[in-house]
Amino acid sequence: MNMNITSIKEEITTNFSNRLLSYNLRMKPGLYDVSLFVWANGALGNSTITANGMTASIQSNGAVQIDGIKTIDEIVLTNVEVKENGTLDVDIMIDEVADDLFGILENLVVKKSRNFGESKRVYIDINPDELVTGLENGYYTLTVLTKYSGGDDLHYLEVDNGAKTMTTGIPRNNFPYETGVDWKKVTLRGIEVTSGTLSATIKTISSAKPNCQVKDFKLEKNDQPFEFLNGGDITELTYTEDMGGKYYDFDGNQVDPLEFLAANGWNMVRIRIYNYPGKGRGEGGFYVPEGYQDLPDALKLAKRAKDAGLKIQFSFHYSDYWTNPGRHMVPHAWLKLVEGKQVDEAVDILEEELYKFTKDALEQLVAQGTPPDVISVGNETRNGMLFPYGSTDNFDALARFYNAGTRAIREVTPDSIAMIHLDDGGNLNTYIDHFGNARDRNVDFDMIGTSYYPYWTQKTAAKFGSFAVDVAREFGKPIMIMETAINFTSHTASGRIGQLTNNGPYGDKDTSTPELQRDFYIELFNEMQGVEDGMCVGSQYWDPIMIYADGNTGWAISEETGKHVGNVIDNTTVFDFDGKALPVIHAYRMNKRK
Repeated sequence: MNMNITSIKEEITTNFSNRLLSYNLRMKPGLYDVSLFVWANGALGNSTITANGMTASIQSNGAVQIDGIKTIDEIVLTNVEVKENGTLDVDIMIDEVADDLFGILENLVVKKSRNFGESKRVYIDINPDELVTGLENGYYTLTVLTKYSGGDDLHYLEVDNGAKTMTTGIPRNNFPYETGVDWKKVTLRGIEVTSGTLSATIKTISSAKPNCQVKDFKLEKNDQPFEFLNGGDITELTYTEDMGGKYYDFDGNQVDPLEFLAANGWNMVRIRIYNYPGKGRGEGGFYVPEGYQDLPDALKLAKRAKDAGLKIQFSFHYSDYWTNPGRHMVPHAWLKLVEGKQVDEAVDILEEELYKFTKDALEQLVAQGTPPDVISVGNETRNGMLFPYGSTDNFDALARFYNAGTRAIREVTPDSIAMIHLDDGGNLNTYIDHFGNARDRNVDFDMIGTSYYPYWTQKTAAKFGSFAVDVAREFGKPIMIMETAINFTSHTASGRIGQLTNNGPYGDKDTSTPELQRDFYIELFNEMQGVEDGMCVGSQYWDPIMIYADGNTGWAISEETGKHVGNVIDNTTVFDFDGKALPVIHAYRMNKRK
């Protein structure tokens, strides 16, 4: 592994109180980030981690995700100096804790710090509003340090190469978790120089003068082009429109949502596919309505997306019903094929069915001229898929299922990128373990997909960016966020709390506003572009278009009543309860390449 990971798996209990763990590590001189992973069901008092004199408090949010997994908090000391003697002394002290407290400490991680300007490549210092000449043609990354307190006068960094402009939004530096005094690095990646000249400036979308502080404009030559793939999941679009949902621009004019989003910065959509949704083919109590989220619906959506000029990310779920880490039901038709079979024979059958289903769907997509650009074999497969046969308890079978899907991709759409998608984005241990197992079994894939929600993981966009660096360094694969969302208001249109009950480090449910939703995405896009070597390539919003539609939309239908059970995400969409465009779309507009 590229990181220095010292396993310290320890239980936190009353027996662990007032204990001190000490480590003496030998490192090359330089600056390092030292982190510790922790989960606890209560306060840890004055517990601390100290590395070469720097100290941080050890605490845990105690959060638990949708399938019961504990959300592991990462405690980080940044820019710890190791001097010429090469010694890194780390002390972990657990204070006296309550009698009923329990939890774990695991994996002390030491890694090289990410410092502004430390790249081995040559930086060119430039001045804003001045034309830079004599540049070698090729691709560049521009970084600048900013301080901006936020507001309605949104600011962005703009670069002009004489033929087109590129922009990226400037994030605020006064979120609840921040001090508001530190400089924040803004990154614009993938700038192409074709005539040896370039200019850069800070602009605002209002008539006001930009009120953010800036310094250290630096231009770095890269070896490869970079395309930032931004969009969202549109799988519910046919259903929502059939239920009466309508979409409007900022001025209240009705629009085609895909055309509108493509004109405002989107360049990719995600389309997921179930096998055969419908009554009697759900999880027993609920089902996905027949005629939606299946292959015919996906084909129609893919055609609409391509007509709007959008790239396509296609997600196979291999189920008739919703899948997530805790639920990956074998499609009902496949269950009949493996009934009464031994496990080994059942795995053989499922491997072949998965391959055939994937191949058939891709052949139909190719036939209509919409081959996907990125294809995910499974959805949020942290615990595996096609339970129980392909659970991570049987990773050999899971590896076969992954490879069966990728084999179909290589045969039918060889230019497509094959992806494996997990949830729990930001929690390094999850990815080291899962993709380490995949690597050991020679699983064939090109890209790592991740779901990252500030609520589920309780992690900031900056912590996600650090996680993305670690994962990309370890496995050499680019990363795309497949799901992410944050509330624009605390309650759904029906008046209840939605699926995301708070905003994690960005505040509790009462902080939910359209402006916070917009500002979070500006920050997230910036952190993603800041991942070294362009290894974080884009994000897909979840679920941006499943609006309230006068109460007609719902995530599933009750087998007993035949009625839907409500929409739990209509307060996280990019259109409001009435279908009008929300300010978050400005975050996409400011990342548009013109």
